[in-house]
Amino acid sequence: MQGWTKRWIILGGAALVLAGCSHEPTASGLAETHQPPGAAADSPPVMLRRADEMRGKGEFIAALSLLAETHRRFPKDAAVASAYGRLALQLGHDEMAAALLEQAIAADPRDWRALSAKGVLESRRGRLPAGRRALMLASRVSASEAVILNNLAVSHLLDGKPGAAVSLLRQGLAAPELRPHHERRLKRNLALAMAMDGRFEEAEKLAGETLPRELASGDMAALRRLVGVSEADPAGASGWQAQIADASRPLRPAVQ
Repeated sequence: MQGWTKRWIILGGAALVLAGCSHEPTASGLAETHQPPGAAADSPPVMLRRADEMRGKGEFIAALSLLAETHRRFPKDAAVASAYGRLALQLGHDEMAAALLEQAIAADPRDWRALSAKGVLESRRGRLPAGRRALMLASRVSASEAVILNNLAVSHLLDGKPGAAVSLLRQGLAAPELRPHHERRLKRNLALAMAMDGRFEEAEKLAGETLPRELASGDMAALRRLVGVSEADPAGASGWQAQIADASRPLRPAVQ
């Protein structure tokens, strides 16, 4: 049981992916931010890159501080607002994250990482329909990123719909460029969905451990504990927090 008391949401890009020239998340769940030729050492792309590197080392508080300073200096930069908001969500600063994510989405409605993070935030606040709308939009914009499919699946689990979650998770697992750490997360969530459907033999084979039987009886309190929807992770784990579509450092669940 102890092994399942984790967050299974991927903050798309922790759910936090830093926006840069490339929108592909790195192994840490953050997008690469390449330094343009001749870019100043204190330019937004370079500072985003530094924050990304800090996150990769587990220095989440230092990364948040750097992003706060970057946002203070470049308050209208959409990529900075997105990265700052996603990391704030990942670390449990929901009110701060909400304002920053709204700013990022207003500036760039196709920022699927910010949309995914917003979906995780709304879901974590218990606003499941609003959360799913944001996640579905993020999924359309991103061409169905696996981390967003994962977050949508968790939203359905929290709404007592394991069948819908299973379908989404299988789609995510079939993604051609699925990263190993995301694959592990999706498989764990798939096992959880199967357990909710009473398919414990299959679920436990997939999970590699015993799952709590109360899941099959619709015990939503137990499910919420397992996905960690009410907790913030100061260590920066992705999940219903913020891998918010990046979806985080994989998998302890994930806002990118």
